[in-house]
Order: sequence, then C-alpha cells, then structure tokens
Amino acid sequence: MLLLLNLIGKTIFHIKYEYFQENGLQKFHSYIKLEDNTIFSLSNCDEIVYYLNESNITYFNEQFDKGKEIEEQEKKKLLRQKIEDIYLCYYMDEIDDDKSLVLKLSNGIYLTEINYRPIGIPIGLCICNELEFKDFQKRYVISEDYQIKSYQRIKDI
Repeated sequence: MLLLLNLIGKTIFHIKYEYFQENGLQKFHSYIKLEDNTIFSLSNCDEIVYYLNESNITYFNEQFDKGKEIEEQEKKKLLRQKIEDIYLCYYMDEIDDDKSLVLKLSNGIYLTEINYRPIGIPIGLCICNELEFKDFQKRYVISEDYQIKSYQRIKDI
C-alpha cells in the first residue's frame, strides 16, 4: 500500500507509456518510476491510498519494462523534478474514476494524462504550466458538483 502523501517530495526518475487501439478507442497509460524505484500510474488510485501489492507491483514493473520512451522534450520538463502536490478530480464529493491524477512538479509544470478517446482525438500525457492548469480547472469544473482538489490541502484538513 502506498499513500498518496508518500509520493509528495519524491523525484521522477523515468517515465514510459503504453498506447494501443481497440474497438474504435485509443488507450494510453503512463508509468512513472520514482527515485526509489517505485512505479505507479496516474490513472489507478483512489483518493487516499494507491494500492501496491505484490501482484500490481509485478504488473507495473512489467508494463514499465515493455513501455515506450517519452519524447526528449517531455523528458527535459519532467525527469528529475520533485512531486510538490497531487490534484484529484471529484464529482459530487467522490473521486472521479474517469480522470487521472494531476501532479504538480517542482518546476511549476502540471502533469496528467488522457487515457481513453475515440481514434483521431488526441490522448496521452498532458503537460501544462500554471495558467494552462487554471484553464483546465475552469473547463472541468462546469458545476458545483465537479471539483479539483489539492491533496496537500485535503490532508491538512
């Protein structure tokens, strides 16, 4: 078991991804390796605990090992950056399982991913600055039922 809190302050060491098409959909999942060799994905967690047991540790290691390298431009922005905060998307005060975690990195970059879309619509890593992230929040929070919350603020409450 890995608490989200334990990701904060860790340095991103390497990122790989898998991309495939199936039944008219594109699918994308990134695998992030931290300085301590922990591997996790932005799309598989609940609001407090990221479940890492022997079975999914093996799965994440296998997916990472066979994953594709991200572009050099992306590496320059993401690798060797510390995770400063994690943002979670909520619908009606419950985690929105259709949305991935958003990581705020020490260089001011926000990192998330889009996992599923019809073929022809862009998916993959979303790398944005603070202004772009605020725009993302405005587009996501279309009513008071939707929220994006900082994990740092949640844990302090």
